[in-house]
Amino acid sequence: MNITKEQYEDALDLIKKYEIYNRTSFSKTCCVCKSAVVKTLEPTPSIKRAMWDSGMVTEIQAGFGSSYDMDTFLIAICDDCTTDLLNSNIIEKVNGRN
Repeated sequence: MNITKEQYEDALDLIKKYEIYNRTSFSKTCCVCKSAVVKTLEPTPSIKRAMWDSGMVTEIQAGFGSSYDMDTFLIAICDDCTTDLLNSNIIEKVNGRN
């Protein structure tokens, strides 16, 4: 069976996404300070359901008009950077406790 280069790259991309989302332990460097590491508190099969030590990890998706239109990214922000961004009014909380 022959596949095209594009099919190969699509399959490889799918495998990489599968590997990312099926790790049992996971850590990611904070995208703001680029030094703090946010990691899971316990083994988990799902990044979306994980409990995170001293930060948060989530998906963001670019909207229409962005150079990354409809691309999805996995990012981490440590608690210290989140506090600084909140205090500087760069980000705002939309739910949760005050």
